[in-house]
Amino acid sequence: MMMVAAEPDVLESLLAALAARQRADDSLITVVRRILVNNTKASQAEAPNQASPSGTSLDGQKVHYQLLGEVRAAPNAATATIDILATLASLDPSFLGQLAPKVRGSSRNHLARSPEQVYPRRPDLAHLTKSIVPGWYIGTNIANREKLRILRAACTVTRLTFGIDLKVDFAE
Repeated sequence: MMMVAAEPDVLESLLAALAARQRADDSLITVVRRILVNNTKASQAEAPNQASPSGTSLDGQKVHYQLLGEVRAAPNAATATIDILATLASLDPSFLGQLAPKVRGSSRNHLARSPEQVYPRRPDLAHLTKSIVPGWYIGTNIANREKLRILRAACTVTRLTFGIDLKVDFAE
């Protein structure tokens, strides 16, 4: 911190860069998150033999979405939902723990620490879960409207605006 205080030009440059990336309807936290996401994507692109965040290219994909200004695509709504949640979890390790109780259903947990906890009353459905990040799973045996409900809750938890910071189109 002393270095930044001693170097006002660095601080001014940082603030100018943030202001240049800010849109009229953006909060400062949204701008910082967008920069973090873009920096994460750039470092992933530099790493050899790594897939893109959605694991696919934009061409030929059915689901298109935009997260913090970055246009993405996925083969289906489940893959898009997982990518969005994983990206948000990479920005805040406590995110999934905060989100899980907000999206709990009456007969399933949607997000849980193990496949068996996702569908506690239906152990036969455990195979219908996918890992979001190590130690967190989502049930994929849900309608797109339920995926959208989870993503809206995710925006609330992260203080993003659904429809602005996260835009999704699950029409297939």
